[in-house]
Amino acid sequence: MKKLYTILIFLGFILHSYAFTVVLDAGHGGHDAGAVGSFSKEKNINLRYALLVGDMIKKNIPDAKVIYTRDKDVFVDLNERARIANRKKADLFVSIHTNSSKNSSAKGMETFTLGVSRSKENMEVAMLENSVIMLEEDYEKNMKASTPIL
Repeated sequence: MKKLYTILIFLGFILHSYAFTVVLDAGHGGHDAGAVGSFSKEKNINLRYALLVGDMIKKNIPDAKVIYTRDKDVFVDLNERARIANRKKADLFVSIHTNSSKNSSAKGMETFTLGVSRSKENMEVAMLENSVIMLEEDYEKNMKASTPIL
């Protein structure tokens, strides 16, 4: 939590001079639980932290506009998450996920950024996270209509 707060304060110093819009995406949700542990579900952790990060941004950067892809336990199609950010002309899109591990001593955090790099590891992470697209009602139709982002 301390690292997260430090990152937000740093972002605040960088971005405090102008109003900006951030879309916070609490990964998974609804019928898509994400990683399931012995006492928790990823979708619930992601939502909790997305709302917490949004509150921290609002408190520390008053000019910032915070938009959530979801603010309760519902499933939002992957394409719709991107549409939300595009409709709101977001300056920053943050998708929050929680890793699982069989190693109970694992600690820390990861940050992935979307860029022009096409490394095998980045592609594997994207494929794993986006595999939930199969849970969408019309995923075959939606995928044919969308352009792949690589």
